[in-house]
Amino acid sequence: MKIPDLDGWIPSRVRWRDSEPVVEWIWLGERRFTEPFFSDTLNRAVRNPFTLLFRHETSIDVLGERHMRCPGIKPSGLIFHMSRCGSTLISQLLSSLPSAIAISEAPPLDSLLRHGPQLAEEQRAIWIRWLISALGQRRNGGETHYFIKLDCWHMPYLPILRRALPGVPWIFVYRDPLEVLASHQLIPALWSVPGMLDKNCRMDRLEYCASVIEKICESALSFDRDAMGRFVNYTELPQAVWTTIASHFGLKLSPAEIAAMENQSSFDAKSSGIYFERDSEAKRRRASAQVAKLADRLSPLYERLEVRHADDPAASLRL
Repeated sequence: MKIPDLDGWIPSRVRWRDSEPVVEWIWLGERRFTEPFFSDTLNRAVRNPFTLLFRHETSIDVLGERHMRCPGIKPSGLIFHMSRCGSTLISQLLSSLPSAIAISEAPPLDSLLRHGPQLAEEQRAIWIRWLISALGQRRNGGETHYFIKLDCWHMPYLPILRRALPGVPWIFVYRDPLEVLASHQLIPALWSVPGMLDKNCRMDRLEYCASVIEKICESALSFDRDAMGRFVNYTELPQAVWTTIASHFGLKLSPAEIAAMENQSSFDAKSSGIYFERDSEAKRRRASAQVAKLADRLSPLYERLEVRHADDPAASLRL
């Protein structure tokens, strides 16, 4: 089998043909992942006529050949979160470093994590390792660190990610559930529509959203004794990015890099050029009675997260 030259190409999609994954590749050249989400970078890339017109489609084995010939940077950290809690801010500040690659919510990774569960875990772990290697290729030649922000529903997949990426530290970012649910009440995420993650679900949208968040937090707490994990409260941001998170991920920052991060944190992580304004109080004021009731149901989990957060050995380093 002839292996195509894939320098400058990135896996953009993994789809399933029977029980075998097929990888679609898109040309990025030296373009870095600086947009809030993986899909945003791809959408910008297709403005290039070459990228729009020319694609590769290969078997998963080509991904393995790519890994053997040109392994990407080993990941420095995984970012899990409960949704609407500042994880995009974290990935955006990390991606602002020329020395870092930060991949945010990549659909091809979601496909390998969530589909094909009937396959042997070891095989899926190998495929995930290959994919993450391909996504972690150096873009400017000077990158030394690589961070992966997962989708919020990926927390239960930590065991297979640990199998694919042994020794990689991770964080779980969380926030007061009243504020998270109020955010979803105002602007629902696509996944919060009943049936998007569970096709058999017929419950009310906000009820469904709360049930998913509940499972995410329960899953995070089930790994609370994992020495490679840290729990980060939204209230610690943005300072935690260049203090406890950087330390946990083995990232040493210069004063100039910290100053640049502080400056960027003044802007909205998802809307370029718009100044960031803290909205916790506004979210609490506009929360409906249903949101308040659902948040009360989730409050014991939040309290348990706070206890785990306080037990963290790095607590003395927090601002």
